[in-house]
Amino acid sequence: MNILITSGGTSEKIDQVRSITNHSTGQLGKMIAEHCLAEGASVTLLTTAKAVKPDPHDNLTIKIIEDTEQLLTAMEGLVPAHDVLIHSMAVSDYKPVYMAGFEE
Repeated sequence: MNILITSGGTSEKIDQVRSITNHSTGQLGKMIAEHCLAEGASVTLLTTAKAVKPDPHDNLTIKIIEDTEQLLTAMEGLVPAHDVLIHSMAVSDYKPVYMAGFEE
């Protein structure tokens, strides 16, 4: 069985140096991935750079994203290739519409 799991928390850029993020650790996604791997599943973990991750495993693929746009793009490509989706990621519910440049 091919399982896609999301974990961690997305981060949305406000400008070139700041972003809005959350403190999701990715612990739930890590635990779910470890359980699925122990049961013999193939797991793709879609997560963030700062989230905790399971130890390397032959049946584990880790894909790193940062924001909601990257999450959507990744999921559009990954969902059709998996039997199950477990969405435990803390997805940002706010994205700035306008970003000021340094000259402003």
